[in-house]
Amino acid sequence: MERFNKARLKAIAHQLSLSWLGQSSHAPVAIALFILTLLFVTTAHLPYFIDADAAILIKSAQQFAQGETSFLQSLVVPSAEDLSQDQPLWIAWYSPGFTFLYYPLIALGLPIGTAAKITSYLLMVLGCCGWLALAQKLGFSRLVRLIFALTVPIYAISVDGATRMWSGEIPVFAIMPWLYGTGLDVINLWKQQNQNFTKILLWVAGLGFCLGAVYWLKYSAFIPTLMFCGYLTIELFFLTGRKLFSTPQKILIMTIAIFTLSLVPLGLSWLNTEMSSTANQLEQITVSEFNPEHPRDLYLILFLLAVPILYLFQSFLFWGHFVFFSDSWLPFFREIEFHNRLIPLAIIVLPLSFALGKMILAYAHRFTASQRFFFLFVGYLPFLPLAYLTQVTSYNYLVFNPRHGVGHYLVIEMLVIAIAVMIIKSLWSQGQQIFKKVGIALLVSFLIILPNGFHWTHFIKSTWLNYERNPLASSENLYTPTLSTVDSQAVINTAQELRTKPEDIIALFLNANDSFDAWLTFDGRVLPFAYGDESFRATHGVATLHIQGDRPLTTSQPLRIVLIVSQSIEHDPAWWHLVKSRFPQATTWQHQTPSDLEGAKVSIYTADLIP
Repeated sequence: MERFNKARLKAIAHQLSLSWLGQSSHAPVAIALFILTLLFVTTAHLPYFIDADAAILIKSAQQFAQGETSFLQSLVVPSAEDLSQDQPLWIAWYSPGFTFLYYPLIALGLPIGTAAKITSYLLMVLGCCGWLALAQKLGFSRLVRLIFALTVPIYAISVDGATRMWSGEIPVFAIMPWLYGTGLDVINLWKQQNQNFTKILLWVAGLGFCLGAVYWLKYSAFIPTLMFCGYLTIELFFLTGRKLFSTPQKILIMTIAIFTLSLVPLGLSWLNTEMSSTANQLEQITVSEFNPEHPRDLYLILFLLAVPILYLFQSFLFWGHFVFFSDSWLPFFREIEFHNRLIPLAIIVLPLSFALGKMILAYAHRFTASQRFFFLFVGYLPFLPLAYLTQVTSYNYLVFNPRHGVGHYLVIEMLVIAIAVMIIKSLWSQGQQIFKKVGIALLVSFLIILPNGFHWTHFIKSTWLNYERNPLASSENLYTPTLSTVDSQAVINTAQELRTKPEDIIALFLNANDSFDAWLTFDGRVLPFAYGDESFRATHGVATLHIQGDRPLTTSQPLRIVLIVSQSIEHDPAWWHLVKSRFPQATTWQHQTPSDLEGAKVSIYTADLIP
């Protein structure tokens, strides 16, 4: 009897769990949040890796919290004209929304890494809930949303979130689905009987302002925002609103929408111009030196055909792994320059892209006209402005930055999952031949399973296990691999102690693609020489803070330079001579690296600058 009762209870529990998964509207959200929380909890003991764009913006929040700068979204860096003076720098290169969102916990005094990781988690929670809520508003079945819930939290490891943060995509991931959902609510408001036109205008004004505020959140996210506005215009004039409103009413709605939409972009452009003489990133790109040899022109057609696959579940990372980082066992790629490998990458995924297009076109009739326009405008059309930017700037925004898809391409991921479910149900119910089932299984694997599986395996193998072996935690709970393989804090302490007065400068010459991670660990006056110096060109000039620049830097007052230089630079005679020549007023350079500094990847030198 006892055995029967246990078996009976187990069967009931199993049935209830399946019933909850199949019927509860909260099940997809619960699954997504469980996976997301698991990712953050299992990596909570690891230091956070903040680099590139994110490090510059977090540094602004750090300096503001410490009282070093007067404004959020600004930095204080030693002047290129006189190293004894400070140069305030307004960051027009990036939108300020990221800095404002990550500032509060930093202001509370939490270590930078801890504050940033908690903020990232909260924003990722908001984003997971938002995308699943949007999927429900778009009418996707519970099964589709359950499958979608398994993929959404993976953005915390494929783009940013769980262990690292190098771009500003997390706030975009968090906010955009709620704005799309609000836009759909406004459309539903139009359909209500006896609707109050004044109420509709207020909703339109509020929505327009919120959509315009995306420009404050991130410049690139404003592209899908404008495409979404195009979709709303189609709804107003040709679909839902065609017979509901008179022509004067439609014109009034459009006027209010355009006015409120433009407020924040115009305001931020004015502020950027007042603070830095440049309105936005596009203007600053004119002083950048992107590689003019990047494939452009007719190749853009090839790229536009390939990006539907490369952006799908961030598949660029999966396919790009073979094209860019597999020379040891794919030797035929060795003869192709790095940036030109985009061409074979696009060709490789082209068959999948055509298969995806055929799937969508074959099942387009299953969706309403409103849904089809929504997927077109929000999902695909944002690629067209990126293609234009690729053409005019010589940097391939279209292919190199699939992370931009976190603000819009998830709607295509919902669509692909839904169509895959339809196809599988149809094949199995009709008893199709085995080779068709195998073909569909392979297609679904390449579109959905393989890229998401790659993110998991790469996360476990290359990120989590690597951090386990070399935690490299600094006092700010930051991962700083550019300084040491064993004890980065010892490097930081040694350099800080070599300063003799507050005016002394730490100069970072770190030979890494993105080396701003170390900048966050140093207090006081720091010169962060790097490959990506675009943010500093408006105030310091072209290539002044470039790691391979040659502009001499001088001071009108005596001070000390504490030079932290990668050993790879130190062992390159020509490059090492170039670094030292940047400071022509320097006395003899003294080697200050302690002999017991285990695992250091840098050397430390000091020199006094005598004007």
